[in-house]
Amino acid sequence: MSNRNKRIAYGAGLLFGLGWWLAIDASVFSTARSIQFPAAFEGVLWIPGVVGTLGLVFVNALPVILLVPARTASSDPLSAASSTGILAGPASRYVGDTSTGGRICNLLLRLAALLAFTITFVGPILAGWFLFTRYVIVPKAYVTSDAYWPGAAMVAQTLLIFAR
Repeated sequence: MSNRNKRIAYGAGLLFGLGWWLAIDASVFSTARSIQFPAAFEGVLWIPGVVGTLGLVFVNALPVILLVPARTASSDPLSAASSTGILAGPASRYVGDTSTGGRICNLLLRLAALLAFTITFVGPILAGWFLFTRYVIVPKAYVTSDAYWPGAAMVAQTLLIFAR
């Protein structure tokens, strides 16, 4: 692994860990301050982070060759490097070699990529929805100066997981 790749991997891990640290901090903050409805950090607010993490795992399980344009196996310079990922294997499976059922595998892998990226995008969207419905659009009687932190931390968590 090159030095550049190590730095990128460490940075991605740092963003992921920081995101979960913010979510845990918001949960502890909400409990320690005894923040009441609607700003309490309830169990349902863990869902965007969990969905974002599942999306991250699904995207990282896909082979790298799905991210490059389809080529023939003989002219693909990434054939040797395409075996990174849990679902990786011979490059002919991904580029449409009809003698080995590659077109069906190609279609299934592209559908898996669509599902993985959809799940990944759902995390920040869901966090934003929770932020606005639970923290921004509330009666002003409930709002204190620190009541927005759990919602903001939830959005920050999912964006950091998404950005990694």
